[in-house]
Amino acid sequence: MELQALIRKHQRAVAASLDALSRRSSPQRVHRARVAIRRLRTLLSAASPPLPASLVDQLRSNLKNIGNDLGAAREADVRCELLRPILQALHHTDPATATAIAERIQAGRTRARRQLRARLRSASLRQRLRALHRLVNGRDLPKLQAGQADELIDRALRQRLKKVVRGLRKDPDTPARLHALRIQVKKCRYLLEMPGARNRNGDSARIYATLRRLQDCLGELNDLVETRRSLASLRLQAPAESAMEKPLRASEKAARKRLESLRRKSRGSRLDLKPQ
Repeated sequence: MELQALIRKHQRAVAASLDALSRRSSPQRVHRARVAIRRLRTLLSAASPPLPASLVDQLRSNLKNIGNDLGAAREADVRCELLRPILQALHHTDPATATAIAERIQAGRTRARRQLRARLRSASLRQRLRALHRLVNGRDLPKLQAGQADELIDRALRQRLKKVVRGLRKDPDTPARLHALRIQVKKCRYLLEMPGARNRNGDSARIYATLRRLQDCLGELNDLVETRRSLASLRLQAPAESAMEKPLRASEKAARKRLESLRRKSRGSRLDLKPQ
C-alpha cells in the first residue's frame, strides 16, 4: 500500500471511531478511538523523513489534542473497573464508607464523560477534524510506492525495538521509566500491525507476541499506579485508605513480578528483526 493511501486509511479510522463515540459513549469506544489516534500518530512519526516537517507537526498536534480529550474519560473508566471488586469487599465490613467512596468515584467518571461529550460536540473538535482531513487529502503528501513505505516502517520499527531492548535492560522500577517503556512497546506493536509487517519474516509473530505480553503487564502497572494516585487525592480516613490501598499494592507487586519474569525471558531472545 502506498504511504499516502496508508495515512488516509488511518485518518478515516480516526474519524469513524470518533463519530461512533459521539453517537454512543462506552469504555470500549473511548479505547478504540484512542488506539486509532495513536496508530496514526505512530505512522506519521515513521513517515516523517519524506513528509514536510510543518505538515507532520500540524497533523500530530491535531491528533494529540484530540487524544487528550479522551484521556480523562478513559482513566475514569479504568479506575472504576479496578476499584469495583475492592469496594465490594469493603462493603461487607464498612458499607457506609464503601458507598461514599463509590459515589465519589462514580461522580468523577460522570464528570469526565460529560466533559468528553461536550468536547466531541464542540466546534473546536470539528475544526481539528476538518483540518486533519484537509492535510491528509491535500497535495503535500508525497506518493511513495509500497516498497518505499515499507522501508520507512521497517526502519522506524527497528529503531523502536532497540529502545525497547534498552528499556528492558534498565531498572524499570520508577513510574516514569515504566511509562516510557510502555510507550515504546505500544509503538512497536502499532508498526508491526501495518500492512505486511507481520508477514515479512518468521520473527515478526514471535516479537509481536512478546510485545503484547509486555504491553499488557506494563499497562496493568500503569493503571494501578494511577489509581493509587487518584485514591490519595480523596484523602480517605486511615482504615478506609488501608482497606483500599492494600489490594492495590498486592496487585502492583504481582504485576512487577510478572514484568521481571518477562524481562528475564526477553534477555534470552532477540527482539530485532532480521534484515530482508
